[in-house]
Amino acid sequence: MVKLCIVRLNHTTKSLRRSFGELKLIQVLEHKTARVQIAGCLQSKEQKHQSPDQPYYRLAFSYIPPEAPHSNNMSIILYDSPTTIPGKALSPNMRKTRYCLSYKGLSYKTQWIEYVNIQSECKKIGIPPTAKNGDGSDFYTLPAIYDPHTGKYIADSFEIAVYLDKTYPNAPPIFPGGYQTTTGLQHAFEHGIFFPAIDKHRSFAFYETFLVQNEISKPYFRDSFEKRLGVKLEDLAPKGELAVQQWKKFEEAFGTVAAVYAKTDAAGPYLMGDRISWGDIVVCSFLIWWRRLWGEQSQQWKDISSWQGGRWGKLLSSLDKYSEIY
Repeated sequence: MVKLCIVRLNHTTKSLRRSFGELKLIQVLEHKTARVQIAGCLQSKEQKHQSPDQPYYRLAFSYIPPEAPHSNNMSIILYDSPTTIPGKALSPNMRKTRYCLSYKGLSYKTQWIEYVNIQSECKKIGIPPTAKNGDGSDFYTLPAIYDPHTGKYIADSFEIAVYLDKTYPNAPPIFPGGYQTTTGLQHAFEHGIFFPAIDKHRSFAFYETFLVQNEISKPYFRDSFEKRLGVKLEDLAPKGELAVQQWKKFEEAFGTVAAVYAKTDAAGPYLMGDRISWGDIVVCSFLIWWRRLWGEQSQQWKDISSWQGGRWGKLLSSLDKYSEIY
């Protein structure tokens, strides 16, 4: 979108810096050959004036999106909760945001908040709530980010992904085709296909996820999950023959997800063929949770990574370059 304005100049060369919200006019040179530098381009502009002493120029300038942060000086802050796992990061929900930031090439740094302190710290910092408690009070969750370029705090992994695509459109898109048009489809895949398929099978990992919490957070982690689920963490994962049966159903559940991926196999290994998108980030965030929790040499991970012809191990490996923790 191009905006037009009339600027009055003196005869001498001038440097003009003006800001109208996010619309920025960078520089105007000698009026006889007026040029405007816009987003790195030089465009000649028509000279119009009423008198030699007060020349006018018609100048065009365009929206200039914020520059993507590439250094720690203005890095985005990611709020995550630590564990005893090497690198500290483990939660699949918070991993979604890590993948998004890394995939878009945005510089970020982690600020760790203990699980037990999430509610109090989010209130203190100014992170917005993501839900309501039963009594109507605000409920806070991570991940959340703070973007120093816009001064905004954003919470919820999906909302963060949409924000990043909207704010940094020149970086690789999380929603190929435009966040305005494809977020609904991606959201439908996440909540209509993937979560229903794997949800009840997450119980295989809950107790071991509790075990790697830092000691200060273990009581709160146990209490909050046991109140919500109505069962002790130790009793969540099936045991014996039931575990064998449920593990087989876990594999079949991933078969449902694989059937969706197979629709675009001719174009590439991702949900949208040859393009990484939000759906892949969601799936890989859970895959990397299990790989980091149980270990690459565990039987659990060997099973999962080999299911559906090794599809999931290959998919996660293709995103490994975006899995570093900063």
